[in-house]
Amino acid sequence: FMSVSALLSYAKDRSCALTLTQGAVSVILYEDTVASLCASQAETLRLCKGEGDAPLALYFYDAAGKKVSAETEARVSIVLPVGQTGRITDASGEMISGVQDNAVVAVLRFGEGYCLDIGYGINVHMTVQGSDDETGGIYTLSNDIAAEGETVFLKIKTSPGYDIKSVIVRDRFGAVILHTVISGGQFSFVMQDGNTDISVEMIPHFYTVTFRDGERVISQERYRYGDMPVIPADPGRPDDNQYSYTFTGWSPTVTAVMGDTVYEAEFLAVPLTDEATVSESDFGLLQLAVMGVLAAAVVYAGILLPYVMVQRRRKVTTATSSEKETEYKD
Repeated sequence: FMSVSALLSYAKDRSCALTLTQGAVSVILYEDTVASLCASQAETLRLCKGEGDAPLALYFYDAAGKKVSAETEARVSIVLPVGQTGRITDASGEMISGVQDNAVVAVLRFGEGYCLDIGYGINVHMTVQGSDDETGGIYTLSNDIAAEGETVFLKIKTSPGYDIKSVIVRDRFGAVILHTVISGGQFSFVMQDGNTDISVEMIPHFYTVTFRDGERVISQERYRYGDMPVIPADPGRPDDNQYSYTFTGWSPTVTAVMGDTVYEAEFLAVPLTDEATVSESDFGLLQLAVMGVLAAAVVYAGILLPYVMVQRRRKVTTATSSEKETEYKD
């Protein structure tokens, strides 16, 4: 707390701002604020724990220790320890402060609660093995400003297709700080006396995609999450004694890679009908029938042809007194 009654009157008489300093805390009261506080009989200024989740608040009290209502604001400057940083946030979590001349500076309204964090900074760097423009996930810290000895919790949520390869925590000298692996991408460590750097390396996960026809593997490749697999040329399947086969597609439908996947070739079985082909037994019977017809034709020709030839020939006879002459004419 700070006793301000005499100084308030002094500042009011001279129409000037008033700066109150006690330890690491400085409060600057502007002219209109000074006038308002003088009218309210303010005696003591306290920068103290607020209500609920707001541990920082500015209050004025009168000589009797009663809180003075003052709808005004003041510029607060809180000196930081060497090498440390700080911030002030309002009830909604929005940061309302800046750092100037090694001090946290903010304008606070009297009676409202704020949060004050002072400590060492924590920087997190996420990279993906073999890539300069990927992070492979997101992280959250229990606090990115922590005091020495405070336990800090880090949680990493990986993006689909990525795994955590390593987490390395280093102090301000670059020495590795031991950390505890909790579970499910959660880690913890104890803050040291200086700014801390955390390096998180992610590694992309590869998945196996197989195209096959039954037990026959047509192609098998490894892909990253989200890649579109290369579809092989349409496979064929030889006919059997009953069916011929026509390729109709892959099951399931080929999509972007989301995990190890097996695609099965699908075929339409088309029955081999009489119109399409002749069986071996039917072909043998057909051969016998044709041979029989040919044999019958040969026998028929052997009997009929001589008979016809004989009938077509006419016998012509010429008689003379001296001899008989026989002539055959067609």
